[in-house]
Amino acid sequence: MLGGQIKNAPRIAYKAVLVTVLISAIVTAGLIYMVENVIGYNFLFAASALSGSSSYVLPVSPSYNFLVGILAQNFLLVAVLQVLFLGWYLVIPPVGVLLVTRVLLAASMDRAAPSIFARVSERFHTPYAVTWILVVLSSISLVIYSLYASVLANLSATLGLLLAPFLLVSIGAIVFPYSRRTRAIFESSTIRYRLVGIPLITIAGILSTLFLLGLTYMYATNNVYGTNSPFSLAAVVFVFVSGLVIFAVTYLYRKREGVDLMLAFAQIPPE
Repeated sequence: MLGGQIKNAPRIAYKAVLVTVLISAIVTAGLIYMVENVIGYNFLFAASALSGSSSYVLPVSPSYNFLVGILAQNFLLVAVLQVLFLGWYLVIPPVGVLLVTRVLLAASMDRAAPSIFARVSERFHTPYAVTWILVVLSSISLVIYSLYASVLANLSATLGLLLAPFLLVSIGAIVFPYSRRTRAIFESSTIRYRLVGIPLITIAGILSTLFLLGLTYMYATNNVYGTNSPFSLAAVVFVFVSGLVIFAVTYLYRKREGVDLMLAFAQIPPE
């Protein structure tokens, strides 16, 4: 979806991803090193272990931002830290909204979702119908969350995120150069690199799959992470099953109209 919204994606997209990951890794590693060197690993570990219990007396969870704010002596530095911290959370909702609207718009254009989702404003060139639908649904969800926050606190989509968009894509990367349907696409790609005769995308897919399987096992078996509660597991299963049911119903409905829904996935969409 991201590549489809970037001009000259074959040349720009993968470089942007690699550069972003490299910069983020360097900055994050430097931040972790400095904070743990100043505050101390033992204190951070103990504060994290006690957080949420009656033994934890600080008013805020022991995040890096909170602890650095306590230690900093410069008022201007503390103010900048807090503004940037709040600004990060202001960025997340718009990104989430844009992501969902684009997914539903693409699904509608592929005939896998109702056509109303594809209605675009002629003035602003944005999908207005699906945006307002999400505003209404999000407002209802906000009310539910406000009334039943203690119940929804046990809900986590971490396992679903690992299994669906990441693990499936990693497995797809492994078989992409070898599948009969996608082999020609890989061979015509400008980044058909190989290492000891094995496509580099396959090697990356194997490493990513092993890493994600390890994370999935850890989150599924360890109660500390709060992702394997019955409520969370039921929600993950519900999302998977409901998605399959919706697609099956849509496929049969479009087939009765004489539209082969699978043709939308027969080739990569144009730039």
